[in-house]
Amino acid sequence: MKVLKFSADWCKPCQALKQIIEETDLGDIEFEDINVDYDFDIVSKYAVRGFPTLVMVDEDGTEIKRHIGLISASDLREWVA
Repeated sequence: MKVLKFSADWCKPCQALKQIIEETDLGDIEFEDINVDYDFDIVSKYAVRGFPTLVMVDEDGTEIKRHIGLISASDLREWVA
């Protein structure tokens, strides 16, 4: 299982989320950064409209769940569990 993190370089909440992810122990969850300004196909595939957006996917890329917007470290730990 992995989490697709849709964000943009100019997005302040996206930068805050990046820091939260880096500073939070989330076990072996893999995060894949998707830049919404360049990766149009995958942004369209998952119908991402706001960011930051986290989309948890299974090994086939099927969406399991999503979170839109900034999330606290404690809520993020719960969300990935």
